[in-house]
Amino acid sequence: MFAWMSLLACRGPVEPSALPSAWSYEHADGETGLDPETAEQLVTELIDSVYAFPARTLFPGYDATVAARSESCVEWNEATVDGLTTVAWNGLRDRCDNPESGVFYGQTHHFYGSQVQSDDLQMVPLDLPGSASEIDADCVLTGDNLTGQGIVQAPTGVRLGMAGAFSELRADCPERTVHINVVAGAWSFDGEPAIGWLGPTGSLDWTVVAEDDGLFRRVEALGAVDVLERTGGTAFTTGLVVDSSCPLEPRGEIAVRGLDGRWAFVVFDDVCDGCGLLGDQPVCVDASHWLGWSEAPW
Repeated sequence: MFAWMSLLACRGPVEPSALPSAWSYEHADGETGLDPETAEQLVTELIDSVYAFPARTLFPGYDATVAARSESCVEWNEATVDGLTTVAWNGLRDRCDNPESGVFYGQTHHFYGSQVQSDDLQMVPLDLPGSASEIDADCVLTGDNLTGQGIVQAPTGVRLGMAGAFSELRADCPERTVHINVVAGAWSFDGEPAIGWLGPTGSLDWTVVAEDDGLFRRVEALGAVDVLERTGGTAFTTGLVVDSSCPLEPRGEIAVRGLDGRWAFVVFDDVCDGCGLLGDQPVCVDASHWLGWSEAPW
């Protein structure tokens, strides 16, 4: 089934005294920890990044890296049923006697093709009211989904590191079309060109669902964007929605963190004025490009 892999790091308890006092989204006097200008920069980075990480740019590098393989280096199982191809492989690094065909370590599951939605082929809906990712039973799903944790080294020396999932799916339904894009986890790729990969040691958690019924559009986004090198902080959201009823701004909250570790929350309400609030200070954005695609958002 199409699925996402959740990777959790287990840590022991942290004594309160060990936490920096700056790790708070409010000062002692109740003022927010970020100025509105910095918060607006961080929020804008997240808003502008909605379509910046299409999963389709990751698949060619994966395909090229695993293309050279031998039975002695990887246990490869592939089957196609009703238009859906399933590939599951298990790396045999310790038993590999032909390194020139590539070295595989770890496990990966890859699904691609097209299939009618069924009980065995379910999308994981976003935890948002009326989420568009709740695909109906009479929809046809098409696309790619890959989950994996491991390392592949091609004969050329190109090395691919995987820990997470990426997916690009399309659901064609009788009354609507739904596009789903997921890039989650930590990835590394030193091949050329590396365009589309998240740098030499990239990490991202970003899910976007876009729905179109011909008259009304709705886009949902969930995850985090690290913008430390650009605007000096991090922005994440537990759920944003932009739809045709108000293209100017999203509904929901965006959490932003500055370099000093302080968190602040920008809250967008149901007033369609293009601005959210950081405390009582306005933070204004333009999210109209979320709804401006033609055939597909990415």
